[in-house]
Amino acid sequence: MAMIALVLIVGTLLVVGGQSAGVFAEETVAPGDELVDPALPVPRVQPDATTGAADRPNGEPDPDEASEANRSADSSADANEATRGADAAAAAERWLGRAELERLRDLALSGAPADAERVVVDTRFVTRPDGEVVRERLAAFVVEEGAGRRVSGDAEVTLTFAFAYRERGGAGSAAEEPADRWVVYDSTLRRRVPLTMSLETPDLPAAMRRGLVGARIGELRVIESPAWFAYGEEGRPPIPPNARKRFVVRAIETE
Repeated sequence: MAMIALVLIVGTLLVVGGQSAGVFAEETVAPGDELVDPALPVPRVQPDATTGAADRPNGEPDPDEASEANRSADSSADANEATRGADAAAAAERWLGRAELERLRDLALSGAPADAERVVVDTRFVTRPDGEVVRERLAAFVVEEGAGRRVSGDAEVTLTFAFAYRERGGAGSAAEEPADRWVVYDSTLRRRVPLTMSLETPDLPAAMRRGLVGARIGELRVIESPAWFAYGEEGRPPIPPNARKRFVVRAIETE
């Protein structure tokens, strides 16, 4: 009996010892076989530097990428604005240089070169004091083309300019009387600043208004005007009555 009891005790201890070893044994799980509690939400993927939109739930955009794109767009806009500002400043400096302003004055005295494109703005038939009927043209000559916005009929425009009128000579010989000549009566060279004006100004000569409309910023024009289109029979001191006018203008800004 004692032997039987001893065997039973040893067997019991072995069973209990085996259960205890099972409780404290480490359970190993193969990679990729992690268990997920179905009661918990699916964890969101935290994208790293190599994660694209397709790797994010619902294809949501990466806020960091969006911010970077916005910063890049802002930087590009700032760079473009700076470039435009630098170009405008360089152009203004070039157009306001003394050599350029002297060139405008010289064009006012000599007229447009022969190869300049002529744009006939208006034509009218005028009766001279002697009764002769003649056709007079208001024409604009494009000496240099512009590349900016066009000047509209109601625009405010800033110009560099030189204005001249033709002074008629006498009827005698060259030794006795002076020949016709052109006289510059106003210019940016003289004023040292550009002229800003509205094309809707009531007392602006029609030749200026009609000759400037359609010009691009940077364009250099020579407007040849009969007396009819600028101050007419009355004139405007120092411009004498019935004098032809020549307006040399370069539009440098418009609003």
